[in-house]
Amino acid sequence: MKAHHKADYAFWLYLFGVIAFWGGFASIKSDGELDKLLFFIVNLVLIFIGVILVRKVFTVFGAFGSCNYIGYLAMNIFQDSWLFPVSLTVLGLGVIYLGIMWHKHEIMITKRVRSFLPQSIRDLLQDKV
Repeated sequence: MKAHHKADYAFWLYLFGVIAFWGGFASIKSDGELDKLLFFIVNLVLIFIGVILVRKVFTVFGAFGSCNYIGYLAMNIFQDSWLFPVSLTVLGLGVIYLGIMWHKHEIMITKRVRSFLPQSIRDLLQDKV
């Protein structure tokens, strides 16, 4: 009897690897604003890597970190600003729209982003789309 789908055993390696990386990076004491911004940028890079590798675990952890930074901004930096919730609402609606567009065109976006990678890496990722 043949199996109709392949088991994705690499998922567990990616999951525990991202947990170890993200957990270690998030636990670093960062008092400065530049450190917190760097943490946000690393999480955006994780989201981008998730798009290239078609691994949602990178995207999920990158989204957690990004939301963490935006929450920090809302609670500590822009605490009494009335414009910040309005801008967050617009940003949130934009993220929802981008998520819907990404879901509709995920294969095309992934292929277009991968076209910028060297051929040897594209060959390794060829069966992931």
